[in-house]
Amino acid sequence: MRVGQNVTAGQVLARFEGADLATEHHELAREASRHDHWLAQTYPTQRRSLASASHSLGLKLDREVGALAAKLRATRQAREEGIAGDAEIAAAERELQNATAQADSERMAHAAQISALD
Repeated sequence: MRVGQNVTAGQVLARFEGADLATEHHELAREASRHDHWLAQTYPTQRRSLASASHSLGLKLDREVGALAAKLRATRQAREEGIAGDAEIAAAERELQNATAQADSERMAHAAQISALD
């Protein structure tokens, strides 16, 4: 994923699958810094402000989706160990799917606001 690229929560989820979350959070913070620098060079103030807020929201959503992906992995591991059942897996999968859909919706809404400034 590159600076200025629109991404879906599904792409973010794929990035988190099997990853060390602390490393991913550090990488997301570095990406935010690069994005802010890119915005400052690319867009006028009003659009830059909205795009920066949108990117910050995206990072927050990425962390939430990543945490839910980790929860799902932990629940799957618990099922393998006989601690959790299919109902817990289904609930974690629904929670992740709902969060992913909500994150994509929020990203699209912010992208539409930015596009409206053109």
